[in-house]
Amino acid sequence: IMLKNRVWQFSPDLIVLQTYTGNDLFDNHRALSLANSDETPYFLFRDGKLILDDSFSQGPKFSPARIRLKGMGSDLMNSSIVLQSVYHVRLVLAQRKKINAVHQRGTLPPNYQQFLSFLPPELPEMKATWQVTEALLSEFIRDVRSHGVPVMILIMPSPQQFDPDESKRAETFARHKIHSLEYADDRVEELAKQHKVPTVRPVQRFLDEHKRTGKYLAGFPNTGPQQGHLNEFGHAVVARELSKAIRTLASGN
Repeated sequence: IMLKNRVWQFSPDLIVLQTYTGNDLFDNHRALSLANSDETPYFLFRDGKLILDDSFSQGPKFSPARIRLKGMGSDLMNSSIVLQSVYHVRLVLAQRKKINAVHQRGTLPPNYQQFLSFLPPELPEMKATWQVTEALLSEFIRDVRSHGVPVMILIMPSPQQFDPDESKRAETFARHKIHSLEYADDRVEELAKQHKVPTVRPVQRFLDEHKRTGKYLAGFPNTGPQQGHLNEFGHAVVARELSKAIRTLASGN
């Protein structure tokens, strides 16, 4: 949606699509996502086609008056640490409520977002979200190529995939009967190959960088090592790998 409605007006020379299967798979299905499903567009796969469900936009939360009030409230919150703390607590509680609702339905295992992407899909929800995700990636690639612009896919790993503590990775394998932490990323790369789209996968570079420097590439002082988003060291590795791939693409090699 962003590509079609916003990107082309800038006449880009190259499109780099970042995928992160730690979130993307789950966020492409209402039952799997921890986002507020009544505030988000979703695609459905019907009769071999992607169908956009944007019914959320007709709800009361998206009336012009409410949006203006929300904008004013956001400006106020951004100037107050206390309000930011309250917002964060409300966000955490809302996510817990969504997780509890999912568990009460009994259709998904506890903490499913931490490991289901590493396994071949067996649950109906996972089969459906893979179908939508792969169809979206294919449609994205076709749209970019119809504009005569080169496209590249950056496949970002989850923290489990580049955790330097091998015992933790072994524990994850054993607990959830996982054969490879690369299952989802391998599947995305295979789809890219079918479309002859180059990919960048920095997971091994992350492990190499930690071995070389001893630095953790994810996590911050207030989170602990290897927790949460990439830090400045992780972003530096991604920048190097992406720059190298773009130079290779530009040279035609």
